[in-house]
Amino acid sequence: MSEGVVGRSAELAAIDAFLAAAEKVAGRAGIPFERVLESVRAPGPTRRALHVLWAGPNRNPLTAIFDTQVSPAGAVASPKPVVSGWEDVHTPAAVTAPDGSIHVVVSGQKVLSNTDPNSGLNEVVGPGSWQLGAHAFGNFSISVASNANVRTAVLENGQLATVWTTAAKMLFQTGVDPATPPQEITPQGDTIGAAEIAVDQGSGDAIVAYHGVSSGGDYLRRVLPSLGPAQTIPQDKEDPPPIAARGGGGVFTAYTPDGASVRLVRFGGKPRAVPVPKGAHVLTAGLAAGPDGRLWIYYGTRRRPG
Repeated sequence: MSEGVVGRSAELAAIDAFLAAAEKVAGRAGIPFERVLESVRAPGPTRRALHVLWAGPNRNPLTAIFDTQVSPAGAVASPKPVVSGWEDVHTPAAVTAPDGSIHVVVSGQKVLSNTDPNSGLNEVVGPGSWQLGAHAFGNFSISVASNANVRTAVLENGQLATVWTTAAKMLFQTGVDPATPPQEITPQGDTIGAAEIAVDQGSGDAIVAYHGVSSGGDYLRRVLPSLGPAQTIPQDKEDPPPIAARGGGGVFTAYTPDGASVRLVRFGGKPRAVPVPKGAHVLTAGLAAGPDGRLWIYYGTRRRPG
């Protein structure tokens, strides 16, 4: 199947190289590996390189966002500041636009003031000379300016589609206009810890994946062009569930229902089994979209990654 699992290849070797490089980024910065989360391709001649966006320094409060470039060979460059000297920031979200620009969304507060125009979600565009937006968006919906758990994706028209959670609520906004009120999409009677978002490359629909803390379930849901019903991901408990948009169309998630197998689910479809070695102990599963229109599914065992 075109979205299925493939064996080891140059692409998987590149993933291994990147993970090793990410460990170097975390080690040099003196921060937890889990904080080195957001990576996007660089534009222009270095399109195959990666930019790793992370919050620092290596202690609280976090006051800066850094950009560390990783070459295809795994060489790690010195970190460069995206924003610095802020009162507080949260781990950023990042995405590459069709024109090659990198858009970083930062939940933060520049100065400790009720009138700080950058209190909330801030768009910063780069790379190179990073340009900070004049005013944050979503600020009146965030309980603590620097504590929104945010994810973002790019729509066909180049606008950002952003989802974030704050105070157990889930909110969504198209674009970064501070005058646009975000839409609360918290399911009735539930609370949300974190969410992911992806844009279907075929239909253009924006899909979110989230874990319901109160309900105990994982779900997929369309938020654009209109809010649709939630689709339950059977037996999945990841918070949040990972999702990826395949180049040929479709938004997918991968998970383990029982610690011994892996399932792949397309939004609007049913779970499909993914081959794993007999006797494997699967702790977690995830997926990523490859440049050739395929999906790369990965899973972790007690002994080694699969």
